[in-house]
Amino acid sequence: MSHYDTELRAAALIEQERYQDAYQLLLPLSDKDSEYTLMALGWLLSSEVIDENNNYDAMSYYYRAASEGNPEAFLRYGQVLLGEGYASEARTTFEGGAELESLGSIYWLGSMLVQGEGGPVDEPKGISFLRQAAEKGHIFAQRDLYRIDFRNTQSLFAKAAIAIKIGLLALKAGKEIVVDRHSEKIW
Repeated sequence: MSHYDTELRAAALIEQERYQDAYQLLLPLSDKDSEYTLMALGWLLSSEVIDENNNYDAMSYYYRAASEGNPEAFLRYGQVLLGEGYASEARTTFEGGAELESLGSIYWLGSMLVQGEGGPVDEPKGISFLRQAAEKGHIFAQRDLYRIDFRNTQSLFAKAAIAIKIGLLALKAGKEIVVDRHSEKIW
């Protein structure tokens, strides 16, 4: 079976939720630097869908895919780094993904800048990234901007209106998850 055919078979197994079989099929291809293989192995190892959960191996696969210029790899690598407590490295990784216009990386970078996570607070720059992501439909970026508005407003009426908008975004996010649980608008 060719490399391409193996990847197609693994994709079909993932669709069938036969994750362990897909992992075993892809593992021998891990040295080929195929973006699909690297991303799939990273996801399988970091998503707790197989027995061999290992975020450090997942980071290695995502790092290699990011080195090939895959925008989503920057997002996934940064998320795993952040989950493992490497906030500074995650922030740098999201910067790389943002340069490649990864919507999720733009959101995460903006959020980290606003909160001062992984480096100094830079609220104006963070808000700029959050706006960029929100304009492209990222639901959590929209929510975070509303939260900033909520924090900064004095009017109780304005706070109530913002709270309603945040609630409506939660419904929108739920719908997006039902339609496409891997949507770039929520990660």
